[in-house]
Amino acid sequence: MTTFNIIEGSAMLLELISAYGRIASVEALAFLRWLAPSASSINTKGYKITGRRALRAAAVLLLASEIALGASPAIAQDREQVKVVFEHALPNVEGKRLVSVLVSYPPAAKSLPHHHAASAFIYAYVLSGAIRSQVDNDPPKVYHQGEAFYEMPGSHHTISENASETEPASLLAVFVVDARDNALTTPDKAPGSR
Repeated sequence: MTTFNIIEGSAMLLELISAYGRIASVEALAFLRWLAPSASSINTKGYKITGRRALRAAAVLLLASEIALGASPAIAQDREQVKVVFEHALPNVEGKRLVSVLVSYPPAAKSLPHHHAASAFIYAYVLSGAIRSQVDNDPPKVYHQGEAFYEMPGSHHTISENASETEPASLLAVFVVDARDNALTTPDKAPGSR
């Protein structure tokens, strides 16, 4: 039996998201996707919800979280999964750190258009499949397994997606970034949003 305390759990998830930005939000959503079908008991302000009501409440929490984080539930399954696999201060370059991120794309998945930290120089290596990418006003290009590309600081990444409708794809993105830059990626604002 899984019991989830909404007050404590929500505070923990919001803390993760605010501290670590988009990467943690992806992990928080993965946690909530796991929680929703397995919740058999939910506590909220001392009131315990069990059975089908717990399942529905967990599903509502997941839905609200995905919408708050900018992804509709239908679209969220079509997004990339991002995981930091290595991070270390550069001992010979004061104020800089190296961060390696594994980006996995299910078939037909894509990233939202985004900017990276203003100080970030990025080297991307395609580990599997094929990635379609467009940076700034350059034409879109498809990179296959074993190929690489880079992004200069301040670049606008307008397209980053799996080029295949049927096969997964992944890449390793290596950031050289100022140590003070916490958010590696900032999605563009939706038209009409503030």
